[in-house]
Amino acid sequence: MNRDAIPTIVLSKHLKKLHLQDVYIEDEIFQKIISSCPLIEALLVDSCRRLKNIRSDNLRRLKNFFFIGSKFDDESCSIEIYPPSLETIEIIYGNVSFHKGADFRNLNFLHLFGVKSSLDHLSSCQFPSLKRLTFLECGGLKESQIFINAPNILYFKYEGDFIPSISFATTSTEWKSEIHLKEGSLWFLTLNELLKSLSQSEISLVIDHADINQENIPVQDNGYNNNKPFAVESLGFHCHLSSFPSLLNAAFCICRPRIIGYHLYEGVIKFVGFMWKILMERESGNEDELMQLLFRDLEEASFEVKERDEEEWRRAPLSEFLINYQTSYKCRFALKWR
Repeated sequence: MNRDAIPTIVLSKHLKKLHLQDVYIEDEIFQKIISSCPLIEALLVDSCRRLKNIRSDNLRRLKNFFFIGSKFDDESCSIEIYPPSLETIEIIYGNVSFHKGADFRNLNFLHLFGVKSSLDHLSSCQFPSLKRLTFLECGGLKESQIFINAPNILYFKYEGDFIPSISFATTSTEWKSEIHLKEGSLWFLTLNELLKSLSQSEISLVIDHADINQENIPVQDNGYNNNKPFAVESLGFHCHLSSFPSLLNAAFCICRPRIIGYHLYEGVIKFVGFMWKILMERESGNEDELMQLLFRDLEEASFEVKERDEEEWRRAPLSEFLINYQTSYKCRFALKWR
């Protein structure tokens, strides 16, 4: 976008929505545009090359901010956000700066994906209306200890290859959290702390390790978690079957899942067979010492299935699943702990 286009936009003083996509625009031109359109309520910036800085301080009526950069850019766009009028913020591959002590009184949705800049200032911000918070592949969390003051949070999701240090203010409502952990090492030693910080929520945990060095997985409870394992609503595995026993062992050292599932279609039969063997041996009293330790608090277990178009899970014999699994059947194990 060149300077000749500015007068047309500048004259639009009543503009409420600005969407820039796949344009070449320099910082000076962009700032001139938004400073001349103070009534903007929705600002969408998608794949705009040459744009390296965004400051939205003067947009006092801005409600929705959406930015998409590129993970291949040598320098990510630097974004400063302050307006207390904001209701939604979505930033993908941009570096964002939150003003220290900012009061996001109206913000209900914050989504950050691929943000590499430090997010330390989030700890000093106020989010009284925040309902949904997602951090996906955010390297800026790696060296930070974040406290989220969001007493009305309903949903939190984290996805990445390291365990972040995140804690939440006490909430008065029920809320859910989803944790999707990718490749990493020794992460069970710090996962315990994350589960503790999320223990007031209903936790869903996915362990995504396609290839893992089993020497980095504790194979028994060596006392590093002296507290009672945390309750987890669901525990899913996305891994090779060779790693599954060690991963299950390590997970059970720190959590007690109500549901266990397996997310690789090509290995689901072996997963079912492995779990079925463990549970059947437990019922017959033939399990080994390690299995006795892992399932010492288990009161009841059941095998559940559902077809893709069904809403409810139901108990079923193993034979029903083996006959139908290649069609549209899904399966899981439901566990009841003491």
